[in-house]
Amino acid sequence: MRHLRRIGISQAVGQRLASLAVAGALSACGGATATGATTGAASPPAGTGAATAAATGAPANGTTPTSTAPSSGSSVARAADGAVNACALMPAAAIQAAIGTSVVEAVPYGDAECRWRVEPLPAFPGATDTWVDVQFFANDIPMTHVEAAPDTGGVTAVDGLGDRAFRTNSFHHLWVKHGSDVYVVRSRMRSLSDTTDASRTAGEAIEVLLARAVLAQL
Repeated sequence: MRHLRRIGISQAVGQRLASLAVAGALSACGGATATGATTGAASPPAGTGAATAAATGAPANGTTPTSTAPSSGSSVARAADGAVNACALMPAAAIQAAIGTSVVEAVPYGDAECRWRVEPLPAFPGATDTWVDVQFFANDIPMTHVEAAPDTGGVTAVDGLGDRAFRTNSFHHLWVKHGSDVYVVRSRMRSLSDTTDASRTAGEAIEVLLARAVLAQL
């Protein structure tokens, strides 16, 4: 994908936002500890559309993405059966307010998943093609399978998010259950060559902030 042009976030502001994100999310996590290994890929059951997404961060439903310009706002989109339209649920302004950086475009993968390409933050030097992603599921079966999958490496509970939330110890995706709504939050905010713990922690903090923003819209 093409290199993203920085569009108006100063170094000082970006650093402060990233620091606040890390502090807020770490406080919310309540010092939860990992219960398994930290390598590998989290995989829902074979044969489900969630398998590819949980292991690679790619769109789970096999649909071709369609890029759209950032929206200025939208009402919550929920079908008659209760299914959530992810892009309609979270307009660009809500994403920017949650994670502190501008949305370049929203890329829907069907209705259930939306990926927002965003401007890099100064906390992640050298990062390009940065994005955050939210995908909804019809029930908690994928979440249950991910938790039990051998290559998940166990899960780490995340306090203060919905009725239940955890992060997989292998690929670090953040799963949240809130009533009948189940969704997973993924992101790529650091460069692929950046494997530092500090950078990973900062990225996970941004995912917690996004997960909270989603809950506020449900």
